[in-house]
Order: sequence, then C-alpha cells, then structure tokens
Amino acid sequence: MTTAIILAGGLGTRLRPKVANLPKPMAPICNRPFLEYLMDYWMKEGVKHFHLSTGYMFQKIQAYFGDSYRGVKVSYSVENNPLGTGGGLKLSLIDLDYLDNFLLLNGDTFFKVPLKQLINSFNKNNTTLTMCLFNFAEKNRYGEIILDNSDNVIDIKLKSASKKGLANGGVYMCKRNDLYEVLNSFDLEKISFENDVIKRIISNKYLINAIKFNEPFLDIGVPDDYQKAETFLKNMNG
Repeated sequence: MTTAIILAGGLGTRLRPKVANLPKPMAPICNRPFLEYLMDYWMKEGVKHFHLSTGYMFQKIQAYFGDSYRGVKVSYSVENNPLGTGGGLKLSLIDLDYLDNFLLLNGDTFFKVPLKQLINSFNKNNTTLTMCLFNFAEKNRYGEIILDNSDNVIDIKLKSASKKGLANGGVYMCKRNDLYEVLNSFDLEKISFENDVIKRIISNKYLINAIKFNEPFLDIGVPDDYQKAETFLKNMNG
C-alpha cells in the first residue's frame, strides 16, 4: 500500500493577500480546495492513504477532509509550533513508525509524475530518496539541482542564475529509516526539508537519485501561478 505524506503546514504569506483565512493547500480553485486536485491525481496513481502534515489553521483542513476522502484513509500530524517542512515531516514519521517506503508531496505544488515509474526507479537504484525534476527556463526563480553522470543529486543552488536547468518538482519517493535518521541528527526544532534536510542527506553520503519528467509545474504559493491554476489543472485533468 502506498502512503503519501503531504506537507501542508505552511503559512502561505505570499498568497495571503489573495487567499485570506485559509491554509495555503485549501486555496480555492473553481470552488474546490487545491488539496483536492492534488489528492485526486495521486489516488488515480494508486495512493491508498494520505497523511497530512499540518500546522497553520489545521482545523480547517481536518474539518473539510475528516478521516477519509473518497474512500481513501486520511490521517494527520499537527505542529503546535512552526517546525518547518523538515520538522513537520519528522513529526509525521514518528506517528507513522510502521512505514517503510513512502511518497512525499508538497501541499502547494502540482507535478504530474507516474507513480509506478517513480517506484520502479526508486527500487532499481536503492536510494534514500528519489527526487522528481522538471526543466525550468526562468532565471532566479527556482533552485537548480546539480546531477552527476549517474543522475545522482550532488548539489542544490538555492537561486539559480542560469536561464535554464533542472528544478525540484516537490515529489519524492523516500526510504523512511534513512530519512528519519537524518532528521534526527538536527539539534534545531525548525528544519526546512529542501534547504536543510536534502543538503544533509547529500553531505552524509546517502544517495539521492533524480528522475526527470517533461511536465509543467505549478506552485500556488506564487500569486502569478495561483492565477493560472484553474487553466493549468483543467489541462492536467483534460
């Protein structure tokens, strides 16, 4: 059974002028929360359990989804204080101590990845984490992922000065025990998954393999992308 942990605890400060009084993953698109579109896609791909890592205004997410969504189990971890995406993930892994491998998703981005292909790549390469990448052509917006000749991640540039390159699509297949060991190595309570955890995985010589997909990427936390979300998601589902 594939479990997806969705990082849904962010404050969404950039989006707040357009979406007030809601956590970012609940931002409405055609009168439906973004999180529904995300869960609908991954259910079609075979996810059988969603675990939502929540924090800011978590009550609104829990009240909407309850303990199941369209017959698929939904569970929650709640940050009482902001822990960052890495800290929120650690809390989720404590709650889900029975997990082996799992899918990890950002709760504010959409990237269309075939789950079977991702799992096959993850198993074949026997990695701690498999990261899904897309091609960007926009200077200074995305962090650039640097790969070696075997498509292993060797560095991340937080803001790329390049006009094109490979960026993180916010979709990962993960090995729980390796990842929890890395998360447990931080003294800080508040941890960023992308800025702190991934970099420590690389420095600790755990393996992060990358798989590239020629698919568009949506980040509703960016107001311009949020304005385009209706058309984007119609095309994804069309």
